[in-house]
Order: sequence, then structure tokens, then C-alpha cells
Amino acid sequence: MITRMPEQDIDGEMTGEEQAIEGQDAEEAEPTEPERFDIKQAMDTDGFLEFLEECAKKERFDPNDPEAIESRFNAFQNSPETARDMAPVIERELAGQGLDVKFDVEGLSVRVRERIMEMAHEDPERMNGIHACIQEYRESIRMAQEAEQGLSEMTDRGLIERTIAALEDKEETLMDASEVAGFFSRNLVAFGAAYERFAFGRDVRKKQEWLETHPGEPVTAETRSQMEEYVETFTEAQRLEAARTKVQNEYMIEVNPENIEIALHYVRTDMEKLKGQLSTIDALQKQRLDATQLFEETRAFLLADVGMNEAIREMARVSVMDRMDELMRSDPDGAMAFFEHVESVSNHNMLGIDYFQGEEGEFEERIDQLIEEKTRQDLEEAIGKMRLDNSPATNALSVLEKFVDKQKLGSKTRKEARAFVIGTIKGIAGKLPPKSAKAMLLTVVLARLPKA
Repeated sequence: MITRMPEQDIDGEMTGEEQAIEGQDAEEAEPTEPERFDIKQAMDTDGFLEFLEECAKKERFDPNDPEAIESRFNAFQNSPETARDMAPVIERELAGQGLDVKFDVEGLSVRVRERIMEMAHEDPERMNGIHACIQEYRESIRMAQEAEQGLSEMTDRGLIERTIAALEDKEETLMDASEVAGFFSRNLVAFGAAYERFAFGRDVRKKQEWLETHPGEPVTAETRSQMEEYVETFTEAQRLEAARTKVQNEYMIEVNPENIEIALHYVRTDMEKLKGQLSTIDALQKQRLDATQLFEETRAFLLADVGMNEAIREMARVSVMDRMDELMRSDPDGAMAFFEHVESVSNHNMLGIDYFQGEEGEFEERIDQLIEEKTRQDLEEAIGKMRLDNSPATNALSVLEKFVDKQKLGSKTRKEARAFVIGTIKGIAGKLPPKSAKAMLLTVVLARLPKA
């Protein structure tokens, strides 16, 4: 087929009309479609054959759906990096529960990697979304840390605002002082007339009294109007005089136009710097807020896979239970504090971990029994060491009050704890020979102890 070329001028160039037509054709040409994923070409891409092998193990796929294959291949390629970056997200979440437990980090990484690989085949779009979301998650942490660091280096906002207010007052005072000479020059005649006629100079109180009543002269409307004008003038004069006095005595500045101009320059420069700091604080606070919002959004997305899988939750639960068993053997009181903390985060964490699996009551009862047994042993030891010389009743009371005054004992309230301790002391005393010195001592001390 012969393609007809546009007609040309003798010199080989297209005419203006031909150029216009060709330009219009170019504009009207439809945009070219993006190049489709070619499986045959992808055979030369690193990792593609391994990807096909993995796909064959997991499920069958349609070789005629290049878009689906491309999405799965991208997920497959991103999965090692995603698994590597996702593990710290889970670790951070576990650490944020404040359990002070050493989790199996290596085991966690293995389980995360397994789950990510599963997701790359089962839901490649979500896997690719997680890959992108992790970058935003990490960026939110960086932004928050940067904002916190910046704010920690800034002066307290309240102090800056108070300093600006003081500088604004100083600016106003300096400007008033700069007007003193001109004001008196402009109002000299008015001052003289007022002083000559009403004979009270700059005493505002006398002027105000004169306005109310003036012996020997009726206050006409015209006179009152003049007096009000003079009062206003003198009042302004007093204000400006006060400003000049403050500038000279407090700011230690000689009042003249050059000095006032220099002082105003420094005051205004300082105010601009401080206002700039306020703007910086506002920007950092907004950055911190934006970072927090981004962190919560990305965190929720990343942890929406129910803590990645049941294996991760079980691994965390086993670690916490191991720590619980260790404390129950060595430190029953510590075990109760740990129990209460774990109970507060169990089922209230984004990983969906139920540490006790509905057995909170059984754990609490076991720990209470351990604490009660330890308290009995401690009381028996303390009573056994009591001396019968050198103020024995006072010393015994001091020892036993430490047990009785405990705010709580395991899950017991203060009242319940006191009743248990006193009951235990009575039980120990009941085992002693009735007429023994130690039995009589405990009888006296029990009578002096606070009742439950």
C-alpha cells in the first residue's frame, strides 16, 4: 500500500494550510494505551520464575490476565521488604502496651514473613497497599519526632506572648514620649490661657472640681465647653509626661528624636523575631497534629489484619503468660500489679490479643492465694523475732502496724486487707501456749491495733 504524503512546495516545505491540518490531526489523535504487562518478556525479570513457582504451589492463575499477574508479581517482589518493615510495626505495638516483656522477636519476624507471603498471593492489592502504607507510617513517626524536637528547643509560648505584650507597651510608651515636645508646643497657648483664667495649672483634680462648682463665677455652657477642652488637653499632657519620665528613668533613654527612633527600631526588631517564633511554634504544633493523624490512620490500616494472624497473637500471649508464671513464683505482689496491667490492655489493643482468654478470675484467685500465704509467712517470721525486753509492746505494735496499714493486699481493699491481717495475727496467737509471754504480748498489741 502506498501512503500518500502531504503536498509540498517546490522547496520541499509544507504549505501553512497543510501544517495546520497536520497539527490538528496530531491534537485529535487518541492517547496511546499504556504498555500491557507481557508475561513472555517478564521471564527475563529477576524473580519472575520463582514467582510462577510460588503461584503454582498456592493456586492456579489465568495466564491471559496480565493485569492480575502484574499485581501479584509486584506484591511478590515487595513482600520481603514489606515483611522486614512490618515486623517493627508489630514490635512497636507490643512495646506500646507497657508490659515490659521480652517477646520472641525472631519468631515474630518469621510469622510476619509467612503472613505477608500468604497475602501476596491471596490479596496482592492489600499487600501492595501495606507496602506503600508502611512508608507513610514511618514518615508520620519521623514528622512527629521532628516536631517534638523542634518544640523542645523553643521558648515557652506563654513567656513569648508575655514578652511581646511588654514590648508592645514599651513601643507605645516610646511613641508617647516622642510626642511630648510637639504636644506642648502646639498647646502652649491653651495651657497659658487655662492657667491665667482658671488658675489651677495641671492639677486635674482641681479642674474636675471646678467643673462641678466654681465660687464667684457661674458656669455657662461656653465656659464648661472650654473647661472640658482644657481638661482633655491637660490629661493628655500628664499621660505624655508620664511616658517621658518612664523612658528616662526606667528605660534610661534620653528623650530626643534620634534616641527614640533607635529604641523603637530595637523594640520592633525583637517583636518581629518573637512573632516569628510563635509562627514556628504554630507550624510545629500543626505538624505534630498532622503526624499524629497520619500515624493513627496508617497504624489502623497496617494492623487491620487482626494482628497479622493467630500465630502472632498466640506468640505474644505465651510470652506474657511466661512472665506471669515467673512473677507468681518469685514475687506475688509484683504478679498482681502485672496482672492488673495486662488485664487493662487485654482485648483493648489493636492486635486483638486476649491474654487471659476469659480466665481472669482464675488468675486473680491464684495470685491472691499466693499473696495470702506469703503474708502469713511474713507475719509468723516477724512475730517469731519479737523480743520480750526493751519496750516489747511498743516495738511489737510498730512491727505489726506495717502489715495492718497496707492500702491493699492482692485484690483486697484496705478494709479487707486489714481484716485478713488481724485475723491471721489472731490465728498465730491462738497456736501459742495461752499463758506464754508472747501470747500475752500479742493479746495486748491486738487490742491496740486499728480495727478492721
